[in-house]
Amino acid sequence: MKDNNHISSAVDEILSGRKDVDNNVSLTPVSESGIVDIITFCESPELLNLPNNNFNLWISQRTVLKCFYMGTIGNENISLAKEEWQWLYDNKQDSVIDKLKKRERGAKFRFSELTLVLGRRSSKTVLSSIIATYEAYKLLVINKGDPYKYFDIPYEHKIAIINVATSREQSK
Repeated sequence: MKDNNHISSAVDEILSGRKDVDNNVSLTPVSESGIVDIITFCESPELLNLPNNNFNLWISQRTVLKCFYMGTIGNENISLAKEEWQWLYDNKQDSVIDKLKKRERGAKFRFSELTLVLGRRSSKTVLSSIIATYEAYKLLVINKGDPYKYFDIPYEHKIAIINVATSREQSK
């Protein structure tokens, strides 16, 4: 419990130090779980605020993030736009399309693993950074900041998010 209180105190301290944040008003729509969907997380001025930091997600990035998180907590109502479906068709993502169509017909399916087979400078680092940050955000928000109780994990166990690089140069 001590670690959980320490994290909550740190978050409260960060928020209280920001003069531009009204802790009682949220501009960002949240689900019943208190967690926003992945695209809102990326674009909200209260969260990553990517568009106002000169970073707009490409259609490929939006589509990958939506497909990966679709149906997960906070992302229960997220869906692909027409142009995102078209991107999947144009890029011959048949296995992804098949799984998404089955999901639309009521099948219980969600992606639990993401393998990005992309070339150099194709935004793998950006996507993995967004995912790692979103996972940390969810841990801070879920169950009013108590992920241990939500996931039924003993408080003495550590929760970690690990991002691995395949080379020393890449890890820099």
